[in-house]
Amino acid sequence: MDKIKSYKLLNMQGKCVASPKNQQAFICFIKEDCPTCKEIIPLLDSLYEICGDDIVMQVIGQEREGNQRLDKENKPHFPILDDSDLLVSYALNIEIVPTIIAVSGDGFIQQKLVGFVKEEWRVLMSKVDQNRSQKNINWNDLPDWRPGCGSLSVDPINEARLRAISKGSQISARRIELASTDDPFEFMYDQGFSDGLPLVPPTHERVVKMLSGTCRNPGEVVAVLPPNMGMLTVEKIAINSVMAGCRPDYLPVIIAAIEALSDEAFNIHGVYATTLGASPLIIVSGPIR
Repeated sequence: MDKIKSYKLLNMQGKCVASPKNQQAFICFIKEDCPTCKEIIPLLDSLYEICGDDIVMQVIGQEREGNQRLDKENKPHFPILDDSDLLVSYALNIEIVPTIIAVSGDGFIQQKLVGFVKEEWRVLMSKVDQNRSQKNINWNDLPDWRPGCGSLSVDPINEARLRAISKGSQISARRIELASTDDPFEFMYDQGFSDGLPLVPPTHERVVKMLSGTCRNPGEVVAVLPPNMGMLTVEKIAINSVMAGCRPDYLPVIIAAIEALSDEAFNIHGVYATTLGASPLIIVSGPIR
């Protein structure tokens, strides 16, 4: 069984609420634009009431404004915690909302209910309080089954950023922060990164995604290349690959090409330094193509 990761979130009043510790808990993830999430709000309200002091229950919303609308329209008894940066959703691998997680007193995840299946919820709530959970809810008004919606933490718009944050220590290259009025493409040209052809800005998220194309350590030195004898690490190759518009599955080929270029028998220094028009040619063959 996995153990739940600790976190701290703000409630609607701006008060910091920590993850459950040394106590049985239910943690439910929702978002306002999910019809199934809206449909189970009364269920969550009933579960919150029957949990009492013995069991901690936390409802976590993925959108700040959406949380406010849910609170205003439904007036639930439970507070909605704000995970609009999606870090907790990502850390707990939430793929579908609603998802409710049952956590044991020692912090281990015992059960996950994804979407809505009426029978599963009836069993869950009966375990908490068999009498009250059955009296407070008209189960006949609820559907037998409802699919959930995709969690914002797995949305392609957000996933790369969240993965980069979760692996923040992986990147050692110096970061350059640009003002909001600066054009990143003009900046790269002014720094001499480009000869005028378009480049893709090597953001943290893009570099982490590029590194997913290889299992090699980002700090591993692949080659020392002339004429300046620069140390070329896997990370530096990934950064330049991003700028060149490569995809992560190209990275193993690029690394192999760099290793070939750095072989003394190839004499890349002579190619770089000659006044003739020599230019390397790379031929890719085998299953990798």
